[in-house]
Parts: sequence; structure tokens; C-alpha cells
Amino acid sequence: MPVGVPENPEEEAEMNSIILVAVCLMAEAGNQGPVGRRLVADVIWNRNELRRLPASEIVRQPHQFESIWGKSDQDLADKAMFYAAHAPKIWKECLRTAGALVNRTYVPTTAHTHFYNPKLCNPTWASSLKDVQKYKDHVFGRM
Repeated sequence: MPVGVPENPEEEAEMNSIILVAVCLMAEAGNQGPVGRRLVADVIWNRNELRRLPASEIVRQPHQFESIWGKSDQDLADKAMFYAAHAPKIWKECLRTAGALVNRTYVPTTAHTHFYNPKLCNPTWASSLKDVQKYKDHVFGRM
């Protein structure tokens, strides 16, 4: 990820997209270990492939990633600063993964398109998931 002030609007947009996706990875799976974060990244990538939208738009879609949806840019910037200060090693990992997602160099390990935390919700679509995989607090699968 570039360091410092972006030199042009395209660089700035890319940096903002990477930070947004990294915040999503951290908020959704920061406490789930590297495998858990990778599985969430797989979901973002696979939705990107299905919907042909940039990763930053995938995570902003309504009701898809509750840690991001409906949050102001300031709230998300505050989260990024908090993660950088309080969990720098995990934050850097999330930034690297987000960079690969945004720049389309990410290589997924699963075909998962959905995930949820059964301790927090029971979505109506959960029973339709195929290739279900449970990992720590989340259940992953594809539709």
C-alpha cells in the first residue's frame, strides 16, 4: 500500500477502497484468526466475481456487511485509526489482503458467497447454503 499523500485522484480512490475493505475484514473477522479473515475475503472476492462490482462496492451493499453498511465515512476512518493503533499486526494483514482484493490479484481458497454468525443472527437464507463450513464464530457457504 502506498505511504503518504496520494499523488492523484486515482491513487486516492484506490487507497480509500483498500482502507474500506480492510476495515470490513477487520470488523467482520479481526478476532477470527488468519483463516477466518481469509474466509471473509473469499466471500468478498466471490461476490465480486458474481456481481462484477469492485470490492469496495461489494462491502458497501445494503445489509451485506453490517460492520460497514450505513456507517459514515468518518465512522469508518475512526475504525481504521483504532485498528491501526490497537492491533497493528492484524491491521497490516487486512490491508495487504484488501489491496489484493481491490487490485484483483487475490486468489480465493473457497467458493463461499455468504457467511453469518449464528450467535448473532439466523438469516432466512442460511438453510439454502451449500458446501457449509463452520470456522470459529462463523458459518460459511455458497448459494
